[in-house]
Amino acid sequence: MLANARGFLSDAITLPNVSNNIDLANGEIRGLSTIYRSGKSHVFCSGKSAIIQVSLGFRNLSGSYKWHKKLPLLSLDGAIDIKVDDLQIVAKISQSPSDSILRLTMFDIVRLEGVKIHITGLGPLSWLFSKLSTFLVRIFRSFVANYVEGPIQKVIRHIIEKTKPIFPPY
Repeated sequence: MLANARGFLSDAITLPNVSNNIDLANGEIRGLSTIYRSGKSHVFCSGKSAIIQVSLGFRNLSGSYKWHKKLPLLSLDGAIDIKVDDLQIVAKISQSPSDSILRLTMFDIVRLEGVKIHITGLGPLSWLFSKLSTFLVRIFRSFVANYVEGPIQKVIRHIIEKTKPIFPPY
């Protein structure tokens, strides 16, 4: 499945623009073509469904956003760059014998290692915020995992859509 996935999987995906206290635009995650099997796969079959549990990983992911903050007397612009050395997930894919649709029924990030953040646009404070944010990622690991979970889950769903069903139609 992974060998076939690399043929149609884009290395980068676009992230949605976000407007909150700070506007984020032109977001992107790169390095998706580094997908690999990171552990054993298990197949469970019953009369009602077939379930495949897989452990997948991505190496050397990177992401970026351009940011903008409007203040009363000035406007600030910069960039946020994120690097992740290793991201591993466990996913379950199921199919019932009565249809040919594969479904992603579970998706959990189980490992997030080597996260580094670099921020520009804050003048001399950029270096401090980059170091501080990289440190805070270690504390708020679940926040970072939730941030990347949606786009990575979208990629896995895309792979599943392009994959032939487990059960042949009958």
